[in-house]
Amino acid sequence: MREKALKWLVCFLCGCLSPAVSALTLSDITLHSHLGEPLDARVNLSGVDKADLAGLKVSIQYTGGSSQVTVPLRHELKEDASGHYIQITTAKPIREPALTFTLEVDWAKGRYSREYSLLIDPP
Repeated sequence: MREKALKWLVCFLCGCLSPAVSALTLSDITLHSHLGEPLDARVNLSGVDKADLAGLKVSIQYTGGSSQVTVPLRHELKEDASGHYIQITTAKPIREPALTFTLEVDWAKGRYSREYSLLIDPP
């Protein structure tokens, strides 16, 4: 009985003393636009709190063809009732049906990057 209690105590202490790990993750991308329209897409963030947002830096690197660079992607960090997200838009309509880019997020606790490939349907 005493050994069992000691094992539980050791497990409990290990759990209490281990540092809390907070991992930022990026969701799948949700597309809200069609081919021939300005891009409107959303990537949800999880594992980030308001204190982390001040130092959060987002960047986009094109990983597809060079023709995609003619329509620059813009990003903005936003929040709604469901949480924080990155809004990705363009000022001009998207003419190519395929778009591939990498979204990188740097923050105080690390760096996260994820590649996204969009196949944009006509209206």
